[in-house]
Amino acid sequence: ASLLADRALWGDAPRGYHLTNILLHAVSAATLAALAAAWTASPAAGALAGTLFALHPVQSEAVCAVSFRADLLAALFTLLALAARRLARGEGTRAWAWNAAAAACIGLGLLGKESAAAAPVLLILEETLFAQGAAPARGRTTSRARVASRTGLLLMLAATLGAYAAFRLPRGGYSSIAAPSQLAPTLKRGLPPAPRPSLHLHTSPRE
Repeated sequence: ASLLADRALWGDAPRGYHLTNILLHAVSAATLAALAAAWTASPAAGALAGTLFALHPVQSEAVCAVSFRADLLAALFTLLALAARRLARGEGTRAWAWNAAAAACIGLGLLGKESAAAAPVLLILEETLFAQGAAPARGRTTSRARVASRTGLLLMLAATLGAYAAFRLPRGGYSSIAAPSQLAPTLKRGLPPAPRPSLHLHTSPRE
């Protein structure tokens, strides 16, 4: 879809496609910088993490090659999901909206590339390691409300993964692959008969 949008905006000009890649990578780096600053309570550490992510040579292939757009989208939506979940812990009764945003980001990341399937694991790790450093919730938030928020997030993630599986599996093409024993008669009928070798005897006239 992003390539179709580029086509509509830039036509056949390759610079537009590369610009979109750069912008996507820049937003990912900024999101990571904000997350790292919140995790470490240090804006300097966040800026360093974002800069390293933006300029590290390992990113050059995904950013420079338009055909690797899927990697950029998966990374961006995974980071946005982490950010949305962190904001959910500071919103009290409105946490469900940020949880829904996190689940939606994971779904969009999966549509970009299957590597975004690691996002739920990253959410659990972030919840385990950095939940204590989150901003205090607005209003009164009890332990029951926190449990309800986490349960709601898990249910949304399960629904997102189920919807993605229902969308993706019929389009994977695996069901159309038949066993070799089933393909053999079809291939045999479709192949033309093998040509018979011909022998050409060359004889010289007798004197």
